Amino acid sequence: MTAIIQKLVFWFSIIPSILETIVKVEALIPLPGVGKTKLDLILAMIHAVYDAEQAIQTAIPWATVEKAVSLAASSVVAILKALGLFKSSTPATA
Repeated sequence: MTAIIQKLVFWFSIIPSILETIVKVEALIPLPGVGKTKLDLILAMIHAVYDAEQAIQTAIPWATVEKAVSLAASSVVAILKALGLFKSSTPATA
């Protein structure tokens, strides 16, 4: 049970960093319709750190990191678009 709690604490601890990274990438590339490219950039940056840290590779498979970051990014972007903080290439539906 302790290992599960430690993993949850880890994932929750990186959420602010993921949010900050998304906001910074959006500020750097404020183009609508290129969300996949922006996500690829975020994943590439995270993968660079992942590749450099053997301890992370041993503890967490890349597929798990990629899935968690992608899902978190999708949720954050959807909420920020719904709030009007990010531009969307398609009109929001009510």
